[in-house]
Amino acid sequence: MNCHSHPYVGDLKVSKSDLRLAKEMYWQNEFYVISPDGKYAVYNKYGIIEVRTVSKVVEDEDLAFYEELFKE
Repeated sequence: MNCHSHPYVGDLKVSKSDLRLAKEMYWQNEFYVISPDGKYAVYNKYGIIEVRTVSKVVEDEDLAFYEELFKE
């Protein structure tokens, strides 16, 4: 599990269950929780490391991939 979302704007609080799962998944160092406003928290088994905003820029290489993937 790399990422999960919370349904409320600004809700980046990491729950006890999130932290417990992060501890159980010892092979993964970082996890993400995102809220509908595009903010996301990077966290590990100890808690939140930092809060970021989703980039709204799509790289040319990614754009070409998505255009090919979703073409009709």
